[in-house]
This record gives sequence, C-alpha cells and structure tokens, in this order.
Amino acid sequence: MKKSTVRLLFDVLKKYCCEGVFTNCALGWFKRGEEWSEKGFFYCKNEGDICNCAVTEPEGKESFFDLASLTKVLVTIPSLLLLARAGKINFEQPLVDFYPEAPFPLAEATLFQLINHSSGLPAHRPYYASLITLAEEERFEAVVQSILAERVEAAPGEKTRYSDLGYILLGRIIEKVTGKGLEEFWQQVLQIPSGLEKSLFFGDEMRQKNITPVSTGRSRWNGEALQGRVHDDNCRILGGVAGHAGLFGNCRGVVEMAQLFNNEYHGEGNLLPKKLFQELVNKKSGERRCGFDIPEGRTSSSGHLFSPLTIGHLGFTGTSMWIDLQRGVGIVLLTNRVCCGEDLAGIRRMRPEIHDILMKSLV
Repeated sequence: MKKSTVRLLFDVLKKYCCEGVFTNCALGWFKRGEEWSEKGFFYCKNEGDICNCAVTEPEGKESFFDLASLTKVLVTIPSLLLLARAGKINFEQPLVDFYPEAPFPLAEATLFQLINHSSGLPAHRPYYASLITLAEEERFEAVVQSILAERVEAAPGEKTRYSDLGYILLGRIIEKVTGKGLEEFWQQVLQIPSGLEKSLFFGDEMRQKNITPVSTGRSRWNGEALQGRVHDDNCRILGGVAGHAGLFGNCRGVVEMAQLFNNEYHGEGNLLPKKLFQELVNKKSGERRCGFDIPEGRTSSSGHLFSPLTIGHLGFTGTSMWIDLQRGVGIVLLTNRVCCGEDLAGIRRMRPEIHDILMKSLV
C-alpha cells in the first residue's frame, strides 16, 4: 500500500479520534489475488488525550472489541449453514417445527426468513427489564415465549425488518437441534477448525484467558461498567451468549472470518457448504443477502466503491465488516464508538470515508 494512502488513513483516523467518535479503533483489510492474498492493519487509540496511530500492536496487548451484531454473521449464520449441510435443518422449515406453540402467522416464518429479517418480528424489545427478576436458568425460556407472543409487524416474507428477536430464536434453535449450548457448538464447528481460538471469543472464555477488551462505557439501563461485559442488555442478562450478540474479537480474527466467507463463496474452502452458501448469497431478498447487509444507495456505510455483489454487517458498538465478493476484497472497521455517547453522526461520516480511501487503493 502506498505511503501516501497510509498517511491519509492515519490523518482521517486521528481526526475522528480527536473529535471523540471513539477512543479505540482497529482497521483491517484483505485482498485476494489469483495465487496469493494480502492483508493489512491500522490502529488508532486515544492515549492521555493524544491520538496515536500504528500499523502493529504490541504482542499480548491487542485490542479486543465487543463485536455486537457481527455475532449474527460470524456465529449464527455459519452455524446454521453447517447444520443444513449435516441434514439437521432445512432453511425452508417453518418456526412451528421447532416451537409448536408458535402462533399464526409467525408459526409459518421459515428459518430463511428469520435469517434474512423477513419474519415480521419487531426489531428490539427491552426484555432485560423483566428478566432480571427471574433465575438465570429461567431467562432464555422466558424470552423465547415473549418473542413468540409478539405481534408481528407484517406477514412472514412480506417485508424486511431488521430484528434482534429473530436471531435470539435462531440461537435457541441451534441449541435445540444440537443439544449443545450455542457457544460450545460454534467452538467445535467453526472457532477451532478455523484456527480462531486466539482471536474470537464469547465473554466467559475471554475472561478465562485474562483478555480485557476496550471499554464500551456504561449501560444506560443500570449504569454497569462495560469492559469485558457485552454491551447489549438483552444478551448480558441472558448470560452473554445469544444468537444476536455476545461475541468479542480482535481485528485479525474478523478479517480472517471475512476471508473465510470470500473463499467459501468462491469454492476455495472446505468448511461451509459451498453450493448452499452461494445460492443464498446470490438470492438478493429485499435489502439482504442471506442475512448480510448489502451496499444500497449513496448513504451506505460501505461508501461508494464496493461492487453490487457485496455482503457485510454493522454492530451497534461501532463495528463493521464488508466483503466485495466480486473483487475479493474485504474491510473490517472496529471501534468502541458507544463509549463516547449516543450521537451517530461521527461514525456515519467516518465509515464511508475510510472505506472509500481503502477501496481506491485496493481495486
């Protein structure tokens, strides 16, 4: 990468750091060639009111971030793909196959509609406020029953509506089918086989390894300091592991997962079911491809240079991942923007600016 591009990236990262958009940021990319692939990383931290940038971090002091909703695409979707390959589930199965008590019309929502946010379920509900009164072992069943009792906002398949609730259900469905906890199953089929056991974790495993991630501030609900505790209140009250949130990781780990998705799509991997993954990604449905975001319009956080065959996702804490499957390029941007307040204007300006600078250099 040209030195002028590195300098420009450092200038932009420092600008947003000094503006108070984040206190810690990691930026990573990969580019796939015919016989090789390359990747690079940039870091920016606020250290004593001074924003410092670097291309490496000291060994043993890597920045780990609360990945928030990237959990949906890094854990839940690939776990479901692997279950489908094993013949344990079919993406056209309706929810009623797993929860016979589900009411009409939600009962008819398919797994694919839950994955692709077209089940009709609402986006979010503050279940944590009532779950706190229950014993920990009762909370997941209570939240599932609360979701099943929700009034759908549209008939399944009628429209796309981003929903944490659908992914909470998907996480539980994985557990019902496998007889294992979501974290245990994901570790066995994805984390360890992919060699990511040092870079992607749920909270308990991370704490066992004495890893302290960057802070995401305090919970607006109960004022709890959130450094090593997942920021999402529903996930935290459920024990820190759920289908919609809970994963922590460093930039290298997320870049490696982005490469994995790119390689599997092009038939160069052996972990995910190639044909099914290709089919679901190629099947653009609303504003999604197999549960991933796509870059639509001039206001997309991906910027203006990704191809139409691009998949990605955002996380509430200030994280994102975009993969241009046509060009074999991916960009990961991790921040702790929630630590700096609720104003989204800064991160909304920053994301497309960073992506455009990198894409101009990479394609």
